[in-house]
Amino acid sequence: MTNLNGIAEKLIKGQVVSEKTVKRRVFFSIAKKLMSSMNMEEMGVKKVHKDRCTSCGICSKVCPYDAIEMIDGYPVFDESKCESCYACFNNCPTKSIYTKKLDGIGHYAKPHTKLVQKMK
Repeated sequence: MTNLNGIAEKLIKGQVVSEKTVKRRVFFSIAKKLMSSMNMEEMGVKKVHKDRCTSCGICSKVCPYDAIEMIDGYPVFDESKCESCYACFNNCPTKSIYTKKLDGIGHYAKPHTKLVQKMK
């Protein structure tokens, strides 16, 4: 069982689900949402160093949430779609994308090969 919906379906069908499993699933489901919102706060609003940006569009192409649009040759971020996955930040070849807390540091352009396989 990999999600809460699956556990709910089992319960509806009258199947037994251990309390430990339910507690663990609920905990991880809530923790994931909290970490995601904290991660968004940590990353902050994304901006672009226009003097560094080459208008390559890589950030827009790698964004799995379609949260970046190239306007007048520069990326414009839709923060309502952004999930702070850092794909744009990490793949910018000139490190033009930055936030208040992250400017020119912590770029990981080549993630672990197992992570790349999971993302496909």
